[in-house]
Amino acid sequence: MGTFHHNTLLLCAFLSLVILAGLSGCTEKEKKDPYIYDLPDSVHNMLPPAKGELLFMDYKTVDFVRKGSKDHFVIRVMGPNFLESTVVFEIFGTTGNSLYRDSFRAFQLLGQTELNLPNPSIQEREEAIINRLKHFFDKDRFRSPAIPSGQTFVEDVSVDGIWQETAKRKDSVSFYYLIELDLRIKIVFYPETGKVEVYERCC
Repeated sequence: MGTFHHNTLLLCAFLSLVILAGLSGCTEKEKKDPYIYDLPDSVHNMLPPAKGELLFMDYKTVDFVRKGSKDHFVIRVMGPNFLESTVVFEIFGTTGNSLYRDSFRAFQLLGQTELNLPNPSIQEREEAIINRLKHFFDKDRFRSPAIPSGQTFVEDVSVDGIWQETAKRKDSVSFYYLIELDLRIKIVFYPETGKVEVYERCC
């Protein structure tokens, strides 16, 4: 009976170690990918396969094309590390149609503040990039109407044609994102092309 009891204890201890190892593996995976947010299947199926290791992914669903349209904004970062990776920003309509796509190097998200740091370390620069990515879809990046009444066309900043037509639409919604030393790229749905277009670039 003593031997049986001893063997039972050993078996229980072994199983406990196996379970703990499994839980540890799950925890490690969560720590390894802290910047990848799950997408709904309907949105995930719209995306082309990632090129390279996926470092960051986030999304936001917005009534952008029109009220109730539920368009999907998705940002992904792919590459060996944040400083050498590529950012892909895409917008899809409710049916999965591509409305907008832009890609740029992740280091272009570094602003003047980060670049002015005295001898910034790799970690400091990566943290600055990650911080910008986390705030990419902040609420204050969206505005309606896209062009407030009284705002004037500025040559070399505003996109001729698209800007004027957008200014007429009081129900338009715009979004802007920052790259290259705080350059603001402002985009809006443009009915004439059925796509999301840039209507203003300004520092």
